[in-house]
Amino acid sequence: MEPRAKDGRRIGCALVAAGAVGVALAWLAHPPWLRGWLALEAPTWWAADRDVGAFGGGALEGLDAGLRPCARVRAPHPVRVAAAGDGGAWLACAVAGSARGPHELWRIDAAARRTERHAIGEPLDLAAAPGGDAFLLAGAADGRARLLRFARHGPPLSIAELPEGTCVAASAEHVAIGGALDSSGGRLVLLSHDGFLVAEARLDAPCTDVAAVDGAWCAIAGAALERRERGLARSWALALDLARPRLGCGPGTSAWVFDELGQRLLRVGAGGRVELDLVSPVRSLRAVVAREDGGALVATDGALLCVTSGGEWRIGQGGFDALVDVCAAR
Repeated sequence: MEPRAKDGRRIGCALVAAGAVGVALAWLAHPPWLRGWLALEAPTWWAADRDVGAFGGGALEGLDAGLRPCARVRAPHPVRVAAAGDGGAWLACAVAGSARGPHELWRIDAAARRTERHAIGEPLDLAAAPGGDAFLLAGAADGRARLLRFARHGPPLSIAELPEGTCVAASAEHVAIGGALDSSGGRLVLLSHDGFLVAEARLDAPCTDVAAVDGAWCAIAGAALERRERGLARSWALALDLARPRLGCGPGTSAWVFDELGQRLLRVGAGGRVELDLVSPVRSLRAVVAREDGGALVATDGALLCVTSGGEWRIGQGGFDALVDVCAAR
């Protein structure tokens, strides 16, 4: 009987070895939804993936500092994601799977657990202040735009209503809302976190995107990038040769601008000087987040790409279905 026991031990060892090889192959070759089960680190980044194929709906993927998936939250039709200030995220999603249907805003903690759930109108844009409060610009039935503030463990507060709004950004003290003023111009409105008017500026074209950059604001007005100081006085403007320009977000003293319909990515510094003018190796740029080292994380349809501070492209993480947004966890 002893040879059988030895054979059993050999078979057991072989099974353990095969299991270890299987785990290694899963780590190297499988998509983020599978690799996420194997990682233990807290998320450094959150990426909203709209479609996860046969598994249905969508997902919020947490990735560690090396862009390895480490957390996953199933979510129906993600639309926007923003940092919640404590390692978690705010996630806007279309719960019925349609952009015109009902939407909700979820709060996800750093352990990838949903801790809050709020019914909202159609989300036009989502931003988060450094302290973690979320500011949601939502469309109303009468065509107006409502600005809602979501604090941790508190009810949402409607702090402003505007005739029109398309984009929102937040700093530690203020919220900036951009939109169209009439057929030929736009406007930028600066509010306190409580909704009190701080400043207002007219733009030469409708404002389609805005971001907080280095204590000031950068706005896309038609085909131009403008920098507006704290009182919204314009300090410079830069003409953009991009089909549909959008702004990145994140730390640093420079603004990141990308073409949502093309492959170009710009980093614009002081005085409107173009520091980097890059062409992405793939099309369908969806979102850009600045990194503290001067580089950026770029979301495309199926992958996250890294740009170094010197402008070199690096593969970050692939295997996604349809990325729509990305943010830093803190």
